[in-house]
Amino acid sequence: MAAGRPRGGSGTGWVVSKDRLMTNAHVVSNARFLTVEKENDPKKYIAVVEHIAHDCDLALLKVLDPAFFKDTKPLPLGGIPELETSVT
Repeated sequence: MAAGRPRGGSGTGWVVSKDRLMTNAHVVSNARFLTVEKENDPKKYIAVVEHIAHDCDLALLKVLDPAFFKDTKPLPLGGIPELETSVT
């Protein structure tokens, strides 16, 4: 692909709060414009990266239109494991 040309990509994410999504950092790294989609909804919603952590390959996105979150439930997350803990 030539330099300066727009490129597209895709990835998955999950709802973690009333207006936030979590995805992998490599999915949104260096993105200038992000849109997200929801299953069974053809609309594309604009999102912005709020935090990105390449060391754990995670990124937190804020979706600008609250309508995206209609009929969604955040994924419940457990506690944070201690350093050096084995996890599966």
